[in-house]
Amino acid sequence: MRGRFSRLSTTSRLRILFAAFAFSTTLHGAPAASEGAKPVDGGILRVGLGTDTAIIDPSITGSSITAVITRNIVDSLVGQAEDNSFTPWLAERWEINGDNTVYTFHLRPGVTFSDGTPLDAAAVKYNFDRILDPKTTSSYAKSLLGPIDKIEAPNANTVVISYRQSFAPLLQGLSLPYLGIQSPTYLQKAA
Repeated sequence: MRGRFSRLSTTSRLRILFAAFAFSTTLHGAPAASEGAKPVDGGILRVGLGTDTAIIDPSITGSSITAVITRNIVDSLVGQAEDNSFTPWLAERWEINGDNTVYTFHLRPGVTFSDGTPLDAAAVKYNFDRILDPKTTSSYAKSLLGPIDKIEAPNANTVVISYRQSFAPLLQGLSLPYLGIQSPTYLQKAA
């Protein structure tokens, strides 16, 4: 008894062979990037989105499209891992008091924004004060910060956020792009 393959006609065998060849060439058809190639400044990056957005400032909109775009532009104090734990990002570490009313963030030293402005406690405080300012109309970002009592910058690398009552979801909010930290120099020029 001959195998099942032997029952295929020559035409069927040729079709299978052609399909396998066509598939294998698509895997190797794109040229690989040269490892020695140097990055080139300039150019245009076009991205297709499912909807339009008129606002690119993550702190003044609750738009998920803006969040997708700005996640590639702004960094957050903390990140969130796949297991939902919080991870260091711009803050290299933090402490939370026992009743979740005082959060102390220690910033990663030596970080600068793309415009050269240093990331320091004053920059973080400026961002959060701007969000809390009623003139900014940051309703979504403001809700993520919660009912803040005060924000302090006791030194260049430390930010302290205090509440009158417990506010446990702060780290979750800080991990989102809506509370991403932007250059105060840029924000002042753009205002």
